Amino acid sequence: GAAVEVLELSNQPALNGRKGTIERYDDARQRYHVAVDGATVALRPANVRQVVAEARVAGTSQPDLNGRVAAAATFDKASGRYRAEGLAPHTVALRPEHVVLPPRTRVEVSGVSSRPTLNGQLGAIVGADAERYTVQLPHETVRLRFGAVAAC
Repeated sequence: GAAVEVLELSNQPALNGRKGTIERYDDARQRYHVAVDGATVALRPANVRQVVAEARVAGTSQPDLNGRVAAAATFDKASGRYRAEGLAPHTVALRPEHVVLPPRTRVEVSGVSSRPTLNGQLGAIVGADAERYTVQLPHETVRLRFGAVAAC
């Protein structure tokens, strides 16, 4: 299963910030079953954040970062930035348009002005070229600029 970080739990705050692995999704309860510290917990999608391995940095003003691959990257909705680890001694904050996500990353579409009905839809990265992702949405496949999706 996918690696995730637990966040914003009020009933079990000790789990916030912990890393886990998705075991399955319960459609009926709309909860992810996540293995965390040897136990399995059922969490709403809003309480998990995907930890992306092998996200590549591109197009920043810092040439020493471009082309490098982060050990782990998570998208922080509050700041609108990825928190990338393994690129420097500290965590690096990157705008979505500067992070190239690997195939099969679960994403949410946002900021598409030409087709606003796409915003908020969930999908998965199928591939990428120099500027755009190919994203499989529930009912169609679309090509979107790097900044128009974020891992979720």
